[in-house]
Amino acid sequence: MRRTAIGICLLALTCPLSSLGPDAAARPSVTGIFSDMYYSAEGGDVVGTEVFIMYTNQGYYATFQMAEGVPSVPALVQVSVDGVNVSFSVPEAQGGGMFRGHVTARALVGTLEEGRDPLNLKRGKSYWQ
Repeated sequence: MRRTAIGICLLALTCPLSSLGPDAAARPSVTGIFSDMYYSAEGGDVVGTEVFIMYTNQGYYATFQMAEGVPSVPALVQVSVDGVNVSFSVPEAQGGGMFRGHVTARALVGTLEEGRDPLNLKRGKSYWQ
């Protein structure tokens, strides 16, 4: 009896989580700071995009800031979340358009409509820290 119990435990420990179903493996959190913003010493400009997704008592929200030489005023936007997929509307003052993408353990990856280049914003510290 004891050998059977040990065998079952060993089998359970060697079974990959993915075989237990899609919810068994840990999904990356959609909340966090995602940025590719940097200072260009050559031109003296700040360039890039930063998104800080957070959870509130009214759902998910993000601050969104772009910089093309000079950082714009950050905008607070409501975020739609479906698993690791996120979308939100970027205000006209920030260039406008709809952002659609997904969160990984290391980045927020997606595109802004209006023909812009894809964004790959690394998860980590804010440019402002």
